[in-house]
Amino acid sequence: MDIRPIMRDFIADFSKDVTSRWKLLWGRNTDPERRIFAGLELFCFPVSIITLFVLLPLRIAATQTGTEIPPAWNHALTIMLSAAVGYITNYIAIEMLFKPYRKKPFHPLSLATFGYWQQGLVPKNKAKIGAELGRQIETRLLDPKQLANELCDMVLGFMQDEDVAAKFRQASQKMLSEHEKRITALLIPQIENALGSALDTLVTREQVSRLWEAEIAPRLASYDNRSIIASHIVAGLQRRAPELVETIKVELRQISFDYLSRKLPFGFGADTLSDGLVEFIRWHEIENRLRAKLGEESTGQLVREELSQLADRIHLWLQSSESGGKIDELITELKNKITAVLRLYLSRSLPSMTTQMIESEELWAWVENDLMDSIKPRIEILIKRQGKRKIMEKLNLSERVAEAIDKQDVKEFHDMIGSITAQHLGAIQVLGYFLGGIVGVAQIFW
Repeated sequence: MDIRPIMRDFIADFSKDVTSRWKLLWGRNTDPERRIFAGLELFCFPVSIITLFVLLPLRIAATQTGTEIPPAWNHALTIMLSAAVGYITNYIAIEMLFKPYRKKPFHPLSLATFGYWQQGLVPKNKAKIGAELGRQIETRLLDPKQLANELCDMVLGFMQDEDVAAKFRQASQKMLSEHEKRITALLIPQIENALGSALDTLVTREQVSRLWEAEIAPRLASYDNRSIIASHIVAGLQRRAPELVETIKVELRQISFDYLSRKLPFGFGADTLSDGLVEFIRWHEIENRLRAKLGEESTGQLVREELSQLADRIHLWLQSSESGGKIDELITELKNKITAVLRLYLSRSLPSMTTQMIESEELWAWVENDLMDSIKPRIEILIKRQGKRKIMEKLNLSERVAEAIDKQDVKEFHDMIGSITAQHLGAIQVLGYFLGGIVGVAQIFW
């Protein structure tokens, strides 16, 4: 068996302990008590080793050879041996808490115990220690219910803090401003889809037929309604009389020109004769007579009859099979036009509308005064009913502690414990030395 790795590890650990105690002894920020025990450890350990491995063999050799040892030296050696045993015993006991870190059949502690102690107490039972430590922390130190209550109260306190509300507003405005283009690009398709869905629901062949049968046709069936409509149509035609006369004038000239172009040789003079014919007619008088004719009762009666017949024709057309395709085409065209107009309007207007909305004092006043006031009670109820349970589930202190300890390297855990309790562990070893010395004194006198 090669004991060199074993000795190398032992010397490395020993050197590390000596270095840490030396730093404590001469450290500027070390408190006096730790400094004293660090110095005593640096004294007790080498003295104990020399006593056990140098002085004790010399005493045994002297006894075997019959060499007489002065009583004073013999008593002193007895006291030093008892003290050394006390120190080394405590030192080994503390070492056995953690070492060996991993199971090693040829570790000095394993060899000293004839192979029984192959792994330190802490690493051997790390899972059990972690689980028990987690339970004890959760039961005795950090009550999950109390932590959940405090966290819930903290959240509610933040919600009622005016500074938090102001920072929330600033952060929200900044975020919305930075993503204004993305918000606009997101809203436009959403609005288009919403409007498209509304149009698909409201504007259908059945809705058009129902609108005609329920709203328009009954009104056209009324004589008074037809009279009102006819009067508006006649009044509109009378207002447009100059345009009608001008249209007739243009059509008459074209008709006369076409006729004369065919009758005259080579169409010679057709332009002049056509212009003369048009100029010869008294169009102002025709316009007045057209207005007068439109204003006669017979014209109104004709319009009323035409409206009645139109209503009948539309009713029959809606009942026919050919109307379905036409209505669908009209509806599709209407939807496309509305969507195109809406898209153009939104692309031009929505960015500025979004900016105005983000910077609007009315919006944030509503958020702070109305929205938050209505949300806070609901959030408070939600936190008190479910938040505490969720927080406790998420905290899960016992499992977190057990998992953290299980994942931590044993050597790191040992170093952590050593950095916290080095003074106390060193005190135990030093007190073991002095208690052993007292036992040695007792042996001399009793």
